[in-house]
Amino acid sequence: MTEGEIFSNSEGSTSEPTERFAIGEIMAEAWGLTKGSKSIIFLGFCLLMVASLVVNLALSLAGGLDIGGSQSTSLSFDVTGGQSYIDFGSDDWLATTLINQISNLIVAPLFAGLILYGIRRARRDPAAGWGDVFVPYSRMFSLYGLQALLAVFVFIGLLLLILPGIYLVVAYGMAIPLWVDRQLGIWESLERSRKTVSTVWFRYFGLGIATVLVFLVGTLFTLGIGLIWILPWWVLVQGVAYRRLFGSHPSPAPSP
Repeated sequence: MTEGEIFSNSEGSTSEPTERFAIGEIMAEAWGLTKGSKSIIFLGFCLLMVASLVVNLALSLAGGLDIGGSQSTSLSFDVTGGQSYIDFGSDDWLATTLINQISNLIVAPLFAGLILYGIRRARRDPAAGWGDVFVPYSRMFSLYGLQALLAVFVFIGLLLLILPGIYLVVAYGMAIPLWVDRQLGIWESLERSRKTVSTVWFRYFGLGIATVLVFLVGTLFTLGIGLIWILPWWVLVQGVAYRRLFGSHPSPAPSP
């Protein structure tokens, strides 16, 4: 597959030219799309974080996990796999890991839904809206399987002298967008992402580094206030990058 080709439908029987994959253009276009998108995306992330916290706390209390004496609580989010991790400071690593994985059954579809909204906004789809955020729940177990397989491949790659793992983290960056937009299967989402992103691997990697730098600078220098603009912008960067790689083939309409 050459850099100038992409699959234009879920069977991959035809191809069409990609748009120009230029980092600066993608970032600028995404910024322009934040107007009218900030409220849905930012509130979607707030809902995601609150849901993650509540579900993890409820499961921890139900499972008898000792969180009363914890000295610190940390929350992190894996933007590649769409998983959240909360640590209440418990020494029970196995229980904490299990609770986080269970809670991701609830939280991960929200992340995939935000990505779907970003893709539809990048296509200027007038139907893009809150309904997109909840579409992935109809296939939530398939999403969990995709996350699990992605994590296994990346882990194996990291064991093989680190570099293969870094390659796979980047190459599989479009697996969840493909899964949620084209409604592909687990393996096809991973392979379609790997084959297509590999043609622009260094530019896609550069886009990721650039967005991380903007995120860090914009968050630190504004004491977190900048997240109101940066989170929507990041989602729309993913949507614009996806459209430029895979075209403007419309995704299926969300279920009522």
